[in-house]
Amino acid sequence: TVSSNANLSSLYVSAGSLSPSFSAGRTSYTVHVDEDETVCLISAEAQDSGATIDVTGSKNLIMGRNVRKVVVTAPSGNTKTYTITIYRGEASSDGEEEKPEDEKVEEIITTMSNIIPMCNIVK
Repeated sequence: TVSSNANLSSLYVSAGSLSPSFSAGRTSYTVHVDEDETVCLISAEAQDSGATIDVTGSKNLIMGRNVRKVVVTAPSGNTKTYTITIYRGEASSDGEEEKPEDEKVEEIITTMSNIIPMCNIVK
């Protein structure tokens, strides 16, 4: 059978560091670099040696927010996209660190699990 594995086995940036740390199941990352960093290269390796990897977005960093995407295509055609948001010279547009989408979902689930027990139905 043809593999549908579109996971990465590793993901690295040449400037700064991924936050949170790399995990094949996590697809959103944030990187903060000083304003004197003008280039950020992406290095990625697929779990399946037959998969292809395409990196989009410019390696040249502008001040503020820069988005790079790593698209992994499995031999079956199945794809998975990893997104790296790189902030050059600032935390984020509103001064707060932006949370990757996976963390936002976890935060919502945690919040909802705290709310639901308080909604007791009276019969």
